[in-house]
Amino acid sequence: GKPLFVKHRTAEEIATEKAVPLSELRDPEPDEQRAQRPEWLIVLGVCTHLGCVPIANAGDFGG
Repeated sequence: GKPLFVKHRTAEEIATEKAVPLSELRDPEPDEQRAQRPEWLIVLGVCTHLGCVPIANAGDFGG
């Protein structure tokens, strides 16, 4: 199996993500089209280049 990260996002986190211009995203799709319940973020926790598991709340983008 693969690690699954589940995070309950605050209103501030949701607003911060919505403020990012779509042109800066690799997969430009607004939050409204990606999330039925925007307060929940569910992602696969696998690094794309080595297959390692990232550390939660770390790195340049806060997680």
